[in-house]
Amino acid sequence: MPRFLLQPLVENALKHGQGNNAGCLHLRISLERTAEQLQLQVCNTGVLAADQGSSPSGVGYGLSGLAQRLHWHYGNQASFSIRQDGAWVIATLMLPLR
Repeated sequence: MPRFLLQPLVENALKHGQGNNAGCLHLRISLERTAEQLQLQVCNTGVLAADQGSSPSGVGYGLSGLAQRLHWHYGNQASFSIRQDGAWVIATLMLPLR
């Protein structure tokens, strides 16, 4: 697994999580292995802002470097997505096991 995949996800969650809302930021990190893939998720409370700084890949500039590194290491075998699910923002990396 390439270095520095988890760090930018956690930094993004800490920087953008919870926004201006009062209260605690909740952060959840999970790693799940299947027969063929490794799934890494970083989830945080907050709202996924549409104006977080868009890049051609549809993510903010801070995460676009992560998407580029994934593509460089794995080509189309890996994926990165970020989405809103209720009160949570969920960033997911899918990596092939080799």
